[in-house]
Amino acid sequence: MKYLVILAFVGVVVAQNRPQRPFDNRPFDNRPPSPPDNRPLPRIQPNSNQKSSEVTIVKQYFEDTGNGGSTWGYQNSDGSERHEKTYFKDAGALGMVLVQEGFYTNYDNDGKLIKVKYLADENGFQILEDNRI
Repeated sequence: MKYLVILAFVGVVVAQNRPQRPFDNRPFDNRPPSPPDNRPLPRIQPNSNQKSSEVTIVKQYFEDTGNGGSTWGYQNSDGSERHEKTYFKDAGALGMVLVQEGFYTNYDNDGKLIKVKYLADENGFQILEDNRI
């Protein structure tokens, strides 16, 4: 009986120390996922006003607003930008939830500036405004 208990204990320890795989068993890599139809992702062309394809950060900020919240953002030399505010709010039965709201701008393949405003809270990620639609 002692051997059976020891064998069960060793089995649990070995199972706990096995390397974990991603849930879909694909190896990790740094490439972005391909669209569902396996076409390559489109390459974003720099703004036609931009002299070079190198984009640099021209303005950035971060402010700790306390209680786990913050306000941050950046603006790039090509005119694209992102700004976000995070804070916690009481969602009733769910308890305290993190809220993230903000917007980002970027250029589509035709060089048109797009802007997306979003909100993420206890109801999930929501696009509030998108000038592409």
